[in-house]
Amino acid sequence: MVVAMDYEGLLDLVKKRRTVRDIKPDQIPDEKILKILEVARWAPSGFNMQPWEFVVVKDEKLKAGIQE
Repeated sequence: MVVAMDYEGLLDLVKKRRTVRDIKPDQIPDEKILKILEVARWAPSGFNMQPWEFVVVKDEKLKAGIQE
């Protein structure tokens, strides 16, 4: 499925993006995590090298340690 986005839509998306510094306790369904990872995997990179490494943390103690 390809979703077309015009310039104004892309600009609006970029302007409204935010950095998340708080981790909510809500569980994210695995299906959504997989979709997010797929989008991130396709993000552009220098020389199309895509040196991405992603880590999904579900353990509550580990998340708390990361947050501190």
